[in-house]
Order: sequence, then structure tokens, then C-alpha cells
Amino acid sequence: MVFNSTNDPSYNSLGLQNKKTAELILEELNVWAERAVKGHFDHPYGRNWKDIYDLVNPTLAYLVASSTDEVACTGSLTTNLYLMMTTFYCPTKQRYKILFEKKCFPSDMYAFTSQAKLHGESIALIIFPGVQFYTGQVFPMKQITMVGHQYGCVVGFKLAPAVGNIVLELNSWMVDFDCWCSYKYHNAGPGAIAGIFLHEEWFNDSTKIGGPNGQFVHSSPNIFSVVSLLLFLQLFASYPGGTFYIDLNSISKDEVESDDYSKTGDQVKEKDESQEVVQNIEKSKLMFTIITPTTISKRVSQLSLLFLPKGKQILKRVFNNLVKIHGVIGDEREPDVLRLSPVALYNSFEDCRKACEALDSVLSSITL
Repeated sequence: MVFNSTNDPSYNSLGLQNKKTAELILEELNVWAERAVKGHFDHPYGRNWKDIYDLVNPTLAYLVASSTDEVACTGSLTTNLYLMMTTFYCPTKQRYKILFEKKCFPSDMYAFTSQAKLHGESIALIIFPGVQFYTGQVFPMKQITMVGHQYGCVVGFKLAPAVGNIVLELNSWMVDFDCWCSYKYHNAGPGAIAGIFLHEEWFNDSTKIGGPNGQFVHSSPNIFSVVSLLLFLQLFASYPGGTFYIDLNSISKDEVESDDYSKTGDQVKEKDESQEVVQNIEKSKLMFTIITPTTISKRVSQLSLLFLPKGKQILKRVFNNLVKIHGVIGDEREPDVLRLSPVALYNSFEDCRKACEALDSVLSSITL
């Protein structure tokens, strides 16, 4: 077992701690205590603080299919969004709008709104998530970028639940910039250092952060946060083929077509019932429907369960009982959605089965 495991059959929202995390952080504390500033240039474990990016960037670049010069670990997700938007949002009288998804993640909305207020009330900048946080739907990033560029827009993505979850090709898709976090799918810890991508097409533009003044023009990262991220990247690189998630490019068309999602009549029936249940719900009946897309290429490793009837505070009761009685930790998202995200690194089929049994037990115990 590579990760420190809780006793919970299901777990969500924060990636588990690598068993070597404490060891590496203690090593860095000792280097700081014993060598002080020399740790930047003469590190006993081969992790010179000055060159720590050289250990991180190659695998980080592989995760998003970019060059090592196009990525960096730095800051936090929202801070990096501010950084990128300050750099790329250059409104004119003709172009001054920011296009983003309706009902986006709350902290993203704060960043978007603040920038719009600074510059006034078409489209200068497109910022979309790679994955819709509420439903788990994967957006067609290549197509969005292509269309945005056709109309002269800068296109960026927020890839919080995408990097390390789905296959990305940021360089070949010609995406201008991206930001993501590392606390969940990268197991880098609470408040972990985040990541950014800047396409090499911008490197010669002195007005952008990838210009001639150095890579992304930011100071040294927090070493203790970086070594936690480094453990994940080393584990990722050690996997056969360098990936532990589904490579969508290797799946046949038949496997990803929604019409072929289920081969048996029972599965087709269950899928249809789930899709129609919102419209046909009996007001007095407690149930849920899965709002995550069924097509493999259109979703991440996440199931979003919408509890019905709506507006009855069912989610809160289900969530609390799952945690207190069964130790199943999901992620509650109002209105009425519980997200469950099994991770191939440390979740087994048995974990998923136990989580399903726990959910069934909780639903059976709740009365409207």
C-alpha cells in the first residue's frame, strides 16, 4: 500500500497521504536546520532547492502533454487564475466580455467578477473548466479552443479535477493557458501547491508571464509542498505506460459511443430510468439519479448523485449518515448533489461495493 489508508470504505475531496510524505518533509526540515541556505545548492538527497523544478516539471509536463518549459508548480488555483487573467484579459471598446460557464465553481466566480469590474461590462477571453465540477462532465477542450481562436479570443481552462484524471494534450490543442490544483488527484496535501500551463506560442511576448524575463516570473516554490507533489509525480512516472487512468485515445469507437454503453437489457433499462427519473419523480418517493454522463469520453472518475425530491434537505441527511454510521466520505454540492470519486491509485472495486451498500442502507433508513 503506497498511501496511508483511513478505515473508510469510500473517500473523497482530499487525496490520501503518500506513506513517504512525512519522511521527505522531515528530510527537508533537517536540511534546512543543518545546511540552511546551502540546501539551495548542495542538497544531501539530490533535491537542490534552486533546481527543484527540474525534478517536477518533466512529469508535470507529461501529465498535460506539453514541453517542460510550458508548466510550473506555483501558487494556488485561484491566485493563478488571477495571474493568468491579469495577463490575458486586455479589454478594448469592441472586446471586453469574459465567457465562462454558468454556475461555475464559487471561487472561480469571484476571480471572473473582480476582473470584469476592473475593466467594465464581445468576448475578449474564454475561460472554461476542463470538467464541470457539479456533474463530472468533460468539456470538449480541443473544440472550444479551436472555435475561440477562430473568433480571435484567448482561451484558457481551469483543470482542477482534470489533470491526473483524464488524458490531456494542451500543447497540440493550442490552449493558451491553464490552471489546476494538486490536493485531490495529485495527493499533494491540503492547500497544496498548484500548477499552471502557458503555451509556448506566448514565450516571445514580453507582456506575458512566459516572456523574456524568465519562466513564469515567480519566486521559488514552497519546498515542503513541492516534495509532497513530487512523490505523486514519481509514482505516476513509475506506472506502466506512465498512466493509471483511461487513455481515451486507445479505446475503440464502439467502447465510447453512448449507444454501446450497455450491452444488456437490464443495464439499458437502468440507464434510461436514471435519465428520466427527474421528470417522472413521485413527490413522496426518496431516490436519486446519476447526472454524470454515461459516455466514457465525456466524464471523469466521478459520479454525481442528485437526490430527489429536490429541496427536501435530503442531501444533508444522506451525507451525515454516510459519514457518521458507515465512514463513507463523499463531497456534498448544493443543490442536492453528492459526488463520489473513486481513485484507481488506492480505491478497489470492493471499496466501491461497500460504498454502494452503505448508500442503500442510508436511503432505506430515511423517511420524508
